[in-house]
Amino acid sequence: MSVVNSCICLKLRMIARTTAVLYDAALQPTGLNAAQFSALRNIYRFVPLGVSQLADVMLLERTTLTRNLKLLASKSLVELRVSEVDQRIQIPALTDAGIETLKAAVPKWRLAQRRLLGGLGTAGWNEILTTLRAAAALNEQAPRRLYVMSHDAEGFDETDRTSDSVDFQRCANSTFRGAARYITREYDAILRPEAIKSTQFHVLATVAENRNVRVQDIATLLALDQASATLAINGLKRLKWIEKARKPSVGLSLTPAGLRTFEAATPLWLKAQRSRMPDAALSRWNGILDKALVAALKAKAL
Repeated sequence: MSVVNSCICLKLRMIARTTAVLYDAALQPTGLNAAQFSALRNIYRFVPLGVSQLADVMLLERTTLTRNLKLLASKSLVELRVSEVDQRIQIPALTDAGIETLKAAVPKWRLAQRRLLGGLGTAGWNEILTTLRAAAALNEQAPRRLYVMSHDAEGFDETDRTSDSVDFQRCANSTFRGAARYITREYDAILRPEAIKSTQFHVLATVAENRNVRVQDIATLLALDQASATLAINGLKRLKWIEKARKPSVGLSLTPAGLRTFEAATPLWLKAQRSRMPDAALSRWNGILDKALVAALKAKAL
């Protein structure tokens, strides 16, 4: 069984990376990227949550959210207020500039959303959400995400929206990123006895399954940017799990230690694959995620 062609964790991460590029490009005129937009949107929607609570809602590590908040605060879009109940808790809130930036960003976000979901169609998107719900990989803490201020400066009332229309308005980028983070944590936990993380395992699998593979090939196969692929490969070189052949015509290969690690981790990866669903369901999941990845790639190319 090919890890690269069948790993649920890897496919979700690839879709999340691809959609992030799509949304980043759409939001670029506002000075925000997809992660920053998501932070502004959720702060607006969930005031007054503390940083830890907001991280839980967004399925983020607290350190990751804190880093994004510091960047937004440096742009004067967010301010951190001390809780009146507990002075140890910081509560992020949008500044006036943050609200105006969010207003300007929502139409850009909608453009990316239409490009992606237009390729999937209502039935395709609902199928993805149903699949993620079945795997408990869908963030249901915030089913009514922020779609405010898209029609006028006062925002709009969400109460008359049906569950179906709310699902169709759910941010696809945040959905895939949240699902990828959730599933990655599960895979990482199961792979832990071999002291390897899912990202490292995916790179080892790519090298093992593709003869003479190069850095750019790995970046393409795993939907990574060149810098991220290089960083991952250099980390594995330091562990002496992969090496570059001396001949210029030959690419990367596994070292004996890398091959042993890959072979020892593969049964654990299979356990992670089957931890939530039987093989028949895995095949169906792969088909659904393949369609989503194709739609994301086509939307990114528009």
